[in-house]
Amino acid sequence: MSIPKLRHHYCGSAIFTCSCCAYFTTIYTTVEWVEEEEGEIEEVSPGEWVIQGFIYRDDLDKNDPIHPQLTHTPLKQSGVTSKDDLKLKIHWTEQPVRCMSCKTDTMHFTEYNVGENMELLHKRWCIEALKPRYELITWIDENGNGIIRLQGSHSKFSAS
Repeated sequence: MSIPKLRHHYCGSAIFTCSCCAYFTTIYTTVEWVEEEEGEIEEVSPGEWVIQGFIYRDDLDKNDPIHPQLTHTPLKQSGVTSKDDLKLKIHWTEQPVRCMSCKTDTMHFTEYNVGENMELLHKRWCIEALKPRYELITWIDENGNGIIRLQGSHSKFSAS
């Protein structure tokens, strides 16, 4: 019997600094590459496409040290000219990040670090968020076929 190889979760952090006012903070991520499968491609103006992704930061909400923030990275930044390009791949450190002081996307990667909330990020977004949350359910169609079973931590239930 072969045992399936488990995917290792990516968790990284780095310091990002604003090019306008020198504001800096630690940014966290759960993906190394922002790809079409990880984000969503959106046209923000005619012919101007961006890929959306998420980063996590501890300077947005004093009650939540790992607060998500949506990013909008221009496709042309990675050399992509069309949303249909299958080689779309942007490293997370290349994402423009919003400065909380300037209110513009002027923060850029400075250096990798081990953020003080790394353990919380790993627990919340790399382990807990990936666990199924559904009760054990069995459906059988009107002909007695089509059994579907979902298992999880039994903490939530969804009928959808």
